[in-house]
Amino acid sequence: MDILEFTARNGGVVSLRHLHAAGFSSPDVSRTVSRGSLHRVVRGWVAVDGAPPLALRAIRAGGRVSCLDVLRAHRIWSVNDRLPHVRVGRHSGHSPSAADGRRSKTPIVVHRSLRSQPLGDRAVDPLPVALAHAVLCQPWMDAVASLDSAMNRGYLSFVQVAELLDPLPASSRRLLDLIDPTCESGLETKARLSLKAVNIPYRTQVEIPMAGRVDILIGDRLVLELDGWEWHSDKVDFERDRRKDLALHSLQYQVLRLSHAQVSSGWSEALGVIRAKVSRGEHRWSERQRRTRFAV
Repeated sequence: MDILEFTARNGGVVSLRHLHAAGFSSPDVSRTVSRGSLHRVVRGWVAVDGAPPLALRAIRAGGRVSCLDVLRAHRIWSVNDRLPHVRVGRHSGHSPSAADGRRSKTPIVVHRSLRSQPLGDRAVDPLPVALAHAVLCQPWMDAVASLDSAMNRGYLSFVQVAELLDPLPASSRRLLDLIDPTCESGLETKARLSLKAVNIPYRTQVEIPMAGRVDILIGDRLVLELDGWEWHSDKVDFERDRRKDLALHSLQYQVLRLSHAQVSSGWSEALGVIRAKVSRGEHRWSERQRRTRFAV
């Protein structure tokens, strides 16, 4: 493998220290640069043609791609603020925004390194480092959603998340008790945390015989299905979800299918409907329904 292939395979932007550790010498780098196929970004860093603009911007600003940008790359739930997130040294004396301002009008969200977080020789932060900053960067409910998502996707174990949260403030460490890795989307996390806040018992990702798995089950029969636009965006998903709804209704379940907006910004209205159903006992099987459903 030559320098160009190595650089491309490692994100398109690499440090000279990384190249040297991989066995490439300084003369090797200089020859490749002189041929015009490798470019110097800043002192100690090179990039190939077509390198990711965000990585180039982070390195030029003296930092690393971090926080929400790393989560997005791993398809982990996060707030969509559409801003670049860059981690700089804990005691960095310059402003990345000022250093980078000539190249882009979009401001950089700057993260100061936590203790024991030196800047590594990669342009993009490791996921645990980025996730720690994402916990601090987002509202608490979105932070829990990110942790749920990271665990659900198998990136981190419960022990690893506990270690990640340990150096953070007490308010962030307390989020550990709220994690549920069975949640498959941030909408599920937000809905369940909102139910928990008003003491409505629930279960997540419950398998219903002859219907399939549902997002949230309240009591015996009140089903919440949560449609995030990102996860239910094509006709196949739409038709599958409607078949599930029909199957649930045939089994006498009550189904509330909520959109992204209804959970994120219109939750009070949805919660009012849920509370009304619970207060009327509609989340429980009636004696007649029990006899009908379980008659032999």
